[in-house]
Amino acid sequence: MAGLTTAPYVAFFISIWIVSPTVADQKEVTAKAGQDVTVDCRTPRDAEILLLKWSRSDLKSEGYVFFVRENRHYESAQHPSYHGRVELRDPQMKAGDVSVVVKNANVNDTGTYEFRVSTRSRETATEFSHFIKLTVTESDTKNITAKPGQDVRLHCQGPRGAVIGLIGWNRPDLESDKYVFFLRENHTNENYQLPSYRGRVDLSDPETKDGNASVVLKNVSVNDTGTYECGVIIRRGDEPKLYSTIKLNMTDSGHTDGPTVGGGILGLPVIVVIFIALFFLFYTKKISEKAVAAENEKEKLFQDLFSSSTPTDYVATTRDRGTYTNTRRHKQTNYN
Repeated sequence: MAGLTTAPYVAFFISIWIVSPTVADQKEVTAKAGQDVTVDCRTPRDAEILLLKWSRSDLKSEGYVFFVRENRHYESAQHPSYHGRVELRDPQMKAGDVSVVVKNANVNDTGTYEFRVSTRSRETATEFSHFIKLTVTESDTKNITAKPGQDVRLHCQGPRGAVIGLIGWNRPDLESDKYVFFLRENHTNENYQLPSYRGRVDLSDPETKDGNASVVLKNVSVNDTGTYECGVIIRRGDEPKLYSTIKLNMTDSGHTDGPTVGGGILGLPVIVVIFIALFFLFYTKKISEKAVAAENEKEKLFQDLFSSSTPTDYVATTRDRGTYTNTRRHKQTNYN
């Protein structure tokens, strides 16, 4: 008698199994933001799947996370934030595989999900449910390296399909209440922006399609080195959620935007300094060579003048205090 009473319950529990290290009514899955998350779920191999519903009770608006009836996916019954992001691992659900894949998971996907499946096997309809707790944590800090003068794209992906209400990029290392970039209801406001970033930060996609909250930081300098955080608000009244953390590093490109010392540029390019030094040495050397050449030429002319065979037949010449002595038959001429 006891065996007949417990048989339906045994059939219920063997009708679904989910890959998990422990046997429990609720499975926990953890993922990083930006990853694709696969939730394994199976029904008996020979069962016909009539209905598959995946829902979240904490969603503030109506709609399923995923909805399939008679092998047809109904996106019209789906919550907007999951449009285009949830699909069956096997579209044909062969061998009872009703596993689903959540693409590009974000922190807003954190919550408790209920799987509800209706099957039919040998003219017997069965309905069962299972709960999944999904936790999506922030992705690890991304490192970006740039050179002064370049434009840098800071990536931030919010929920796809959602209408973004606010985007705030900030630098926590500056300990300021102002932002690197601030947008609310599709309007930027420089009053909330750090002065050094005004006019230098634009949205990568002005329409923020598919939750794209990325920005482009133009003409970066060494002063832009630091940590950048991207916070996004979807619904009015919600707290901003962190979707991206980026560490921006700068490399030495041969110049800096540093201060001036003594009226000169402290960061004058090394190559310019070397060029000036080489030019000075080259110029000095040329001047010296010209001076030596001129002196040699003068000496040569002087020697040619007094050593050549002329009618006066100069034998030797000396110049002392304005007196030139010409030795020719011991005759002396004084020009003073």
